[in-house]
Amino acid sequence: MGFVDLWDLMRHKDSQDFQQSTLRWLKERDADTYYFHFSNKQRRRRKSIVALRVRNMWVESALNIMSKIVNYFRDHFYESMGDRPTLDGV
Repeated sequence: MGFVDLWDLMRHKDSQDFQQSTLRWLKERDADTYYFHFSNKQRRRRKSIVALRVRNMWVESALNIMSKIVNYFRDHFYESMGDRPTLDGV
């Protein structure tokens, strides 16, 4: 076995190691991606509002739930422009 043959074997071994590390990385990355998407899907399910109880009635439609929430906060934070005390005399 000559020096050239030894050099070719070393280059082949390096190429093989690189391919194996790339395959390992792809498998692990895919597993991480799967876990990431799975946990996001679970979180989305946990945080979603499926039904809302409004005055002894259940609202289940997504549009109705959204409108009830918007109306609640609009009514809660609505500020009427009535008479307010002024600090003119202070």
